[in-house]
Amino acid sequence: MSILANRIMIEGFIISDNYFEDGVDIRPQWRRELAEWIREGHINYREDVTEGFENTPETFIGMFRGENFGKRLIQMAT
Repeated sequence: MSILANRIMIEGFIISDNYFEDGVDIRPQWRRELAEWIREGHINYREDVTEGFENTPETFIGMFRGENFGKRLIQMAT
C-alpha cells in the first residue's frame, strides 16, 4: 500500500541504451566521466574475485545461489 500511496517508481539503467546523443557516440566521454567519479569516490563498487579457472563451475553456480556480492570475477592468471 505504501508503494502505491508514495507512487514509487523503479527504473533500470542499461548504458547501451544511452550510447548516442543527437546521433553522436558519447561512450568516450561517458567512460572519462565515470572513471573520474570512481576516482573521486562518488561511485563505489564491489568485486567478488575467485582465483583459478578450475573454480569456474562452482563460481558460476554460486552466482545463482546468491553466494557472491557485487560483480563476480574469475582470475585466470596473475
